[in-house]
Amino acid sequence: MSVPDYPHYELGGFSEWFKGQDPGEEGAVLSVEPTDHTYTDLDGSTKNFESCTIELPDPKGDGVLYVKMNVDENEKVAVNTAQELLRVATTTRLLQQLGCSAISFFDAHPATSQLNTWTGLPNPSIEDCLLGTFRSDQVVDHTYPVEYREAAQNHPLPATRASMDIIAHRLPDVVFSGHNASIGGQAAYVSGTSFALARSLKNSLLIVAPDLPLSGTGDLPMARELTKGVYQLPTFEEWYDYNAEQYGESKASAMSPPGRQSIGYAQKIGEEANKRVRGVMLEAAHFAVPQISAVDHMPGESRKTLSDMLRESLYNIRRTLDYWDKLDLSSLDPSHQLIADQALPLAKTWESILPLKSREAMSKREVSRAVLINTALTSFFYGSVAIGMTHRLAVHTKNRAVADELHAIIHDNATKIEQIAAPKLVKPQQLIRGQLASILLTLYDSMHVQE
Repeated sequence: MSVPDYPHYELGGFSEWFKGQDPGEEGAVLSVEPTDHTYTDLDGSTKNFESCTIELPDPKGDGVLYVKMNVDENEKVAVNTAQELLRVATTTRLLQQLGCSAISFFDAHPATSQLNTWTGLPNPSIEDCLLGTFRSDQVVDHTYPVEYREAAQNHPLPATRASMDIIAHRLPDVVFSGHNASIGGQAAYVSGTSFALARSLKNSLLIVAPDLPLSGTGDLPMARELTKGVYQLPTFEEWYDYNAEQYGESKASAMSPPGRQSIGYAQKIGEEANKRVRGVMLEAAHFAVPQISAVDHMPGESRKTLSDMLRESLYNIRRTLDYWDKLDLSSLDPSHQLIADQALPLAKTWESILPLKSREAMSKREVSRAVLINTALTSFFYGSVAIGMTHRLAVHTKNRAVADELHAIIHDNATKIEQIAAPKLVKPQQLIRGQLASILLTLYDSMHVQE
């Protein structure tokens, strides 16, 4: 599978790029429709979220694929994947042969991927990533309506509402949720229990993304492993039950996503229409950590190192929160206002999560090295991202003293990550090929294999 050099991403969002594309000689029909929901662009203007659709000529089936690009800090990989899928659709008949009649694309973060400055660097380091990552406190893919036990969420973000409308209108057969991790390995999450699909995914990921180890644990410890590196995507209810058992009912809501995922939402809509919906989500890291596939148990001394690291991260988060009173954020431009709107709640979220993660690193005795490395690294990493976003505000507002203090914290955190995990940057082409393989294999399984 040939993928051009990355990044092939134009500022202005996926839909703007999509509008200028050639439908190809086969006669595909490309269209862009505005939704009823809006976002604020980086220039301060209000724009409508848009749905991009390809109608494929002469398909051998009536399958509909929904491709949702929804994680802002890693969206460029998802956007490049969608662009490559469009190239496949307009230059080959592969998708028609698989039974696909239409593809709907939705870019849930058309403004914010520009805020991830580290992705434009030729050879970025962990420190570059921590200083140049933008992350929202609430992920679009986790804010679909839900009501379960003590959890209730019925205030979806505008992007989520736009996605809900697209799902209800198209009622897809397959939903691809465009995720990428920042550090770790690669793991695919699929709805259903197709072991044939799981084996195909595992084998293809080893081929198309050889620099990324298959995760010996998923990001979601409650997920059922179908084969190495491939897991059954847990429902919101399973996620909540696990966290309630681990941390208690009072903490379960904080540790669980605020709402249902897009795949779960599409499945519920499908059930109402007596239609089976399949979903796939690939978590593939920009920085590979070899230990993420280790299954041996970590000794107590090493576990204590990870627990201490998380407690130090909590201390640094609290130091960062103290610095907010020293920042003059009264007259920010739209892009830095967006950073400010997300950095503070993100820091507070990790202030509440890190103590639980620290205790977890020490309490579980019979857990693999992969689980503990994954738990500690991802928590430490995203706590550091909140600090990095605050650093950007200090630099922008010319508060040199705060900026220097926060930069020193980021430098120390990046050094610790490198010493403990020895992460290696992965070529983006491998990430894109992994996403494409996941989409095509799940589409084939949905249209041609019965569980």
